[in-house]
Amino acid sequence: MRLVVFLHGSRYDRLYQAVNLIVTAAAMGWKCHLFLFFGALASFMSGSWDDVNVSAAGEGDRPDVKRSGPSAEDPCGAEELQRGFERANIPSLYGLLEKARRESGGVTVCACSTSVRLLNLDPASVKARVDEIVGLSTMLQIASEAEHAIYI
Repeated sequence: MRLVVFLHGSRYDRLYQAVNLIVTAAAMGWKCHLFLFFGALASFMSGSWDDVNVSAAGEGDRPDVKRSGPSAEDPCGAEELQRGFERANIPSLYGLLEKARRESGGVTVCACSTSVRLLNLDPASVKARVDEIVGLSTMLQIASEAEHAIYI
């Protein structure tokens, strides 16, 4: 089996979910590709993936849209989620991903070439941290061959 994860967001809950999907699939013997875009790539490069920070009105949230939730003050449940992550004492997301890359041999981490340019990142620095810098056509080709593709 093959899994592709398109990771766009940099909120901790999204990073946690993406890394755990990749790690679990790799442990099951699946081939996995993690594609990093914009916020996910910027936070990956800055080393902030392990900073537990879940905001109530973060990426993907629309403050103009009313939602029902745990409370009127925190409609997205971000405060409780923040406390839950802090209580859980979760291992380093970088460490989990690196261990899966090293031990499974089936995890490939790629940076979006356009995101690298738009974020004004040094391609050599990015290449030192990921397996490849690729464009959308390559990503779509890889995704077309995967049984499962997820966008986070």
